[in-house]
Amino acid sequence: MLQRPTFILAAASLLLPLLPAPAHARDVGIEERVAGQLALDDLYRSWQTGSPAKLEDDDRRAIAERKVARAVALAAALERERGVRIDADLADRELR
Repeated sequence: MLQRPTFILAAASLLLPLLPAPAHARDVGIEERVAGQLALDDLYRSWQTGSPAKLEDDDRRAIAERKVARAVALAAALERERGVRIDADLADRELR
């Protein structure tokens, strides 16, 4: 079974190719965010259980939508309260 840091690196390596390069940064729509969250949830669930078992589609989508809504609200609050915008440049600096 993978240790947490290894899992995080594996998940990042799967998802990073889907992200645009910083020079081509763009806003990601809600549907793309939900699809990404669903993929992460499936990956994490299979890592925890050892099998790719999924919840019912309606349940997992509702959970993913709540997670995305919370993340968007937190990002907006961070920008409003602290003046920090989460964008490709910030993500690039975090990876270095």
